Amino acid sequence: MSKLFLFLILVEYMVCHVSLYAGAKLNTYYLDSALLVSPETLHSQASRFALSIVLSMTSVGLYQRGQIMGPSMLLKMAVAFLFASLLLVITFFIFPAAYFGREILAWAMASSFIGLTAFRNLFFHIAGAQAQRRRVLVVGTGKNAGLISDLEHQSETFQVISYMYVKDKELIIPFKSHMPEDWILTDYIFDREIDEIVIAVDDRRKKLPLKEILDCKMMGVEVLDMLGFQEKELFKISIDHLHPSWIFFSTGFRINFLSRMTKRLFDIFVSLLLLVVMFPLMFLVA
Repeated sequence: MSKLFLFLILVEYMVCHVSLYAGAKLNTYYLDSALLVSPETLHSQASRFALSIVLSMTSVGLYQRGQIMGPSMLLKMAVAFLFASLLLVITFFIFPAAYFGREILAWAMASSFIGLTAFRNLFFHIAGAQAQRRRVLVVGTGKNAGLISDLEHQSETFQVISYMYVKDKELIIPFKSHMPEDWILTDYIFDREIDEIVIAVDDRRKKLPLKEILDCKMMGVEVLDMLGFQEKELFKISIDHLHPSWIFFSTGFRINFLSRMTKRLFDIFVSLLLLVVMFPLMFLVA
């Protein structure tokens, strides 16, 4: 994860942490309700509250490049807050001492959502392309790499950091855009904060640095071929780059949104449930 998004996580954690204090103050001021927990206890409650929201936002992909501030991001944030609410309710059920009141929770959730929305607007306005565009390394310097270069000028979702030279038949990409040959691939990926590697060689029989690419994949870097990259960016398949093996081994052409969403929600729910169950052990180990 880039330093930019680590900074975003840190600031949003602090915003959520302060929001619980704000919720307690608002609840006392407007509803004239007594605080159910002591100020000392409220600090630990605020930490759990902030952690639950940050984890939920991470689970729906809100700390990845390619995000654009708009309705889709607000919808993801709403889903993340729903997950965080469920996580907190489960926590209250398992640990009754952690309960701090429904009213305070409602005020804190509202304050957090408003605060995070305002900060994200400012963050994406200042960060601009650094936050909104995925950083890509292209393996290849021939015709396919040239197509990606042309696509980059029309796209707002990715930027090519450099091209790895692999001796294609034609040299389309100028040398000034090549990745320096004295760099180790994994070190270069880490130093330049690369998000994706696209295999765009013209001849699929070319010898590639498979071990280095596999190491990058193990580091969490997404690796795509030319066909997959075009499908991701253009939402269509290029016939020129279609090869028989793609048809044979494809998982299918049917898109079942409900099935994918149900599976995603189930995975997140189980992960959050395990997190709640493991909380006591985490505290003991710490």
